Amino acid sequence: DGSLRGLSLDAALYHTQVRGEPVPYNGGRFYLTAGAVTRRGVELAIDADLAAGLSARLSGTFSRNVYDHYRVDSTYLGTPGGSVVLDGNAVAGLPGRVVNAALVWRPPAFPWLGVEVGAQHLGEHVADDRNLVPVPAFTVYRAALAGERVLSVGISARATLAVENLTDRRFIGSAFINPR
Repeated sequence: DGSLRGLSLDAALYHTQVRGEPVPYNGGRFYLTAGAVTRRGVELAIDADLAAGLSARLSGTFSRNVYDHYRVDSTYLGTPGGSVVLDGNAVAGLPGRVVNAALVWRPPAFPWLGVEVGAQHLGEHVADDRNLVPVPAFTVYRAALAGERVLSVGISARATLAVENLTDRRFIGSAFINPR
């Protein structure tokens, strides 16, 4: 029977404005300050307890992150007297979409054992504040086997064997922000 035995939902809406946001340059060797940044979005998480030892998890963040007021002067442009206005550009390094999903099976005869398959998706984003260096979206899949035992009150042991990126797909997992 694939019936639903329990369900939990967490949700959050947010709208944050930051003044003086630090922006890394040259691999983090120094930082500039963006005048104002706005981040707004929604975060959702759903956990479902199903029959026959199955459970499912789905979580995601969907956001829009923008420089509201950000000017870079000639010191960092290499053009004496020049400046660039980056108002309205996407915030470097922050994908607007992050989604995780997993299906877990705990065999009724061995409730200490968990078998999991899952996926993680990161949306496209940019690696620079000028929005000229795109970082493509990716989805990777994983499988894991985990065992957990309670040894005594308040003490447990857990071991996990996982294979990440099951499809052996090439992707960019992280990028330096403003690498020049």
